[in-house]
Amino acid sequence: MQEKNAGRLDPLLITVGVLLLYAAFPSYLHLFDGVACAIAVELGDFKHLVHGNHLLYGIVGYAFHRLLFLAGLKLPALWTLQVLDSLLGAAAAGLMASTLLRARFSRFTAAFCSLGMAVSYAYWKWSLEANVYLLGVVFLMLALREAVDDRPNPYALAFWHALAMLAHAANALFVPVALLALWRRRDSGGDPRSDTAKYLLTAAAWVCAVYVAAAVMWVQPETASDVKLWLMGSGALGPGRTWRWQGSETFLERVYHWVLSSGKAVSVLPWLGAPLWAAAYIAFFVSRGKGWLFTLAGWVWLYAYSALFMNWQPYNIIYRITDLPALWIMAAPVAEWLAATPRSSSPRTAEAVRSQWRSLLGAYLCALFAVNLSFVILPDSRPENNAPLQEALWLKAATPENAWIAVENNGQVYVPYFSHRSPLNLHLYRGREAALVSRIREIQRDEGPVFVTGELLDQGWRQVFTSIGMSEAARLPKRVLYRVAEL
Repeated sequence: MQEKNAGRLDPLLITVGVLLLYAAFPSYLHLFDGVACAIAVELGDFKHLVHGNHLLYGIVGYAFHRLLFLAGLKLPALWTLQVLDSLLGAAAAGLMASTLLRARFSRFTAAFCSLGMAVSYAYWKWSLEANVYLLGVVFLMLALREAVDDRPNPYALAFWHALAMLAHAANALFVPVALLALWRRRDSGGDPRSDTAKYLLTAAAWVCAVYVAAAVMWVQPETASDVKLWLMGSGALGPGRTWRWQGSETFLERVYHWVLSSGKAVSVLPWLGAPLWAAAYIAFFVSRGKGWLFTLAGWVWLYAYSALFMNWQPYNIIYRITDLPALWIMAAPVAEWLAATPRSSSPRTAEAVRSQWRSLLGAYLCALFAVNLSFVILPDSRPENNAPLQEALWLKAATPENAWIAVENNGQVYVPYFSHRSPLNLHLYRGREAALVSRIREIQRDEGPVFVTGELLDQGWRQVFTSIGMSEAARLPKRVLYRVAEL
């Protein structure tokens, strides 16, 4: 009874432990999308919070920010979102342990796999950042927890999977895993056809209902083109906000980048991720009962997601976060097999062998922890390593409050959020120099002075700003700020 109660407590302990680990190393990397979302949260701009590709994250982020505010914790929205993602990452790790225990794996295996996922490079790195992917992982783990039940409930499975799709549309690729779980019910007297219909129709109904509600309440599109643009989301990056596929040029390039990012998702040193992938292959040969089902489900999961992410920025590690639960559940049967007591040995020898294997598995976790901490997490925890952040803070000190600052790239969100200055987005004026000059004159006449950095001038803008006229306003050893001449 004590062992059973301790097992029930393990997921909570893992959640708390992982959260404390994440809290010890807050990130100052500050991704573009995270800062953009923080701006929308602080403005209460729901039209931009309900993004067509990841509708739910902005709503959850806003609600969490308001909850902390009402509780007296008046944090900037960016830090609120980073705390939220750390909570989500820790919760998903605890759910991993809960799922494995529910599938009757040992406490050691549950702890090994959940902690391994928590300190994997992609998972740990982006559990410290404001981003949309960890919310989907939490709901995927809840869906998986339902799926491993002896008789999964199609309505509950549909509900959790619908939330995962609302967290990010790419999680629709979890459908094959859900179908595998429902068709497994044939062995326990279930009706897979009926359950499949219930699951698909219920999940579709939930997703459609929330999208319709968001469209009516916040997006309020006026034309079919507005609806299309909203649903395309991050894919609408072509000329004139048209669809643009974001993949490598050739098949071999896509495979190369996908394989490389597969290793990096586990460790910043790809070769350290190789043992986990090897375990995924070995699992087929050592799995029995639900262990074999976990292995099959893991590979179905990986292949389904690879259909998109091998073709959509396969080099981008952030898209591999959702692969990590699949990899670590496939490691569970192997960890269980290695740590099992050999039946042919004496009790003393058996315990010694089991202890050795557990030590080796523990050493692997320690290696992942040490490498990812040293090469990624610690550098990201130092604000001086974020050059755009340091520049934004310098611009705040070097310019008046009514200043406008020319920006591109990260500056589009860093300048308004960290400098509290108005951004003049040069990206909108490439090839339209006359329109840029006209806009600068309009700003100077009605709103305030305009500034531009020397670094930005070197990115193709020096000629147009030289033609207007500039004077040096501030200087650091590696940074120069110019004030644009006024009429």
